[in-house]
Amino acid sequence: MILVDTSVVKHNMLKKVIKLITGVHKCKSCRPVFKKFKILTLASLYIFEMLCFLKKYQGKVKHNLEIHEHNTKKKHDLHTQHCNTVLYQRSVINMGIKLFNKLPIQIKQPDNFKSFKREVKTFLVHNSFYTIDEFFALGV
Repeated sequence: MILVDTSVVKHNMLKKVIKLITGVHKCKSCRPVFKKFKILTLASLYIFEMLCFLKKYQGKVKHNLEIHEHNTKKKHDLHTQHCNTVLYQRSVINMGIKLFNKLPIQIKQPDNFKSFKREVKTFLVHNSFYTIDEFFALGV
């Protein structure tokens, strides 16, 4: 029995629909189309929702600065908890913290939720991530 990742199937279907609507040849990449029409890919939409959730509840999460007093370059990042289980590693709070810490500093700064959402969406549309690993691989 072959297991298929449904998110990959859905993303491929989304790309086919976008190509059909915009008239892009089936062998061409959809990334420019996602950027042109300011459409979030499925991975980008997931990242966006996770970051918005975390920003809303950021007051309940500690920063590294609150955990220790060492002057490190990541002192303003959110503190990640050590986790032994895959269930916790993939949890909303843990994944949200990892995604938030990977954002460029200028996007993390706005205290206003609307400004934060706008900045994150612009960033995600500009980069058009097809996978979460692409987001983590981005050198920021």
